[in-house]
Amino acid sequence: MSVYYQEEPRFLDESLQSIFDQTLPPTEVILIEDGPLTNELDKVVDSWCEKEKSLKVVKLDQNKGLGEALRIGMGYCSHAIIARMDSDDISCKDRFEKQIKFLQDNPEIDVVGSDIAEFNNDPAETIAVRRMPCEHGQISATAKVRCPMNHVSVMFRKEQAISAGSYVLITAGEDYYLWVRMIQAGAKFANIPESLVHVRVGSGMLGRRVGFKYLKGEIKLHTIFFKTGFLTLFEYLRNIMIRAVMRFLPGKLMSNFYSFLRNDRIQGFLADR
Repeated sequence: MSVYYQEEPRFLDESLQSIFDQTLPPTEVILIEDGPLTNELDKVVDSWCEKEKSLKVVKLDQNKGLGEALRIGMGYCSHAIIARMDSDDISCKDRFEKQIKFLQDNPEIDVVGSDIAEFNNDPAETIAVRRMPCEHGQISATAKVRCPMNHVSVMFRKEQAISAGSYVLITAGEDYYLWVRMIQAGAKFANIPESLVHVRVGSGMLGRRVGFKYLKGEIKLHTIFFKTGFLTLFEYLRNIMIRAVMRFLPGKLMSNFYSFLRNDRIQGFLADR
């Protein structure tokens, strides 16, 4: 988990609570402080450090961005399997138990994620479910259109992630970039068709994904996919055109367009082109 100074202290507290309340509690939690935090956030972190000896804090002297923070954090993980978590979301109590069992029952799988339930204020009041394809073939095909995994929900084998190059600092899609490199390296993926994480959304989420700066990062990422042979020229141009339209739509239209693109039939149609 990575946290930076703009996080709401209450959200971080609730997120950590959901981790330590697991039916299969983690034996090690790595929290990366991506630059100096506020006094309020420091109090939350200090409180949990006193209560949970398994919590290890890695302090970065300046904000380095999520991809670099996660890359550094992975270096502190001493176990073979790593679970990702965001500092403002809430894991269901049995998330770790179900994902560990899945990996034990399916040793050929290197990365397992799940659906996520989105909420505004109360995690009990789901406003949308973000579903992902379940089988590796579907996931690999979806990756040619968009990110096929809910990042906050993933659990993966450390060795396979590191051998594919780990996380890297990139403007947009540090997780997407890692998944594609792992697919190219032969890693196998799966998603559990169940919401195992409650994800906090708000008016600011889509607002961070508009404009030329974000589009520029996406173009850079998909150009890498094309140059490394993951995308054909047609797939590359199709993806850029879709994103060029999306990033300059008004908020409501963009939200509707997101919902349209997440439709299973639309995903299948695009992946088959």
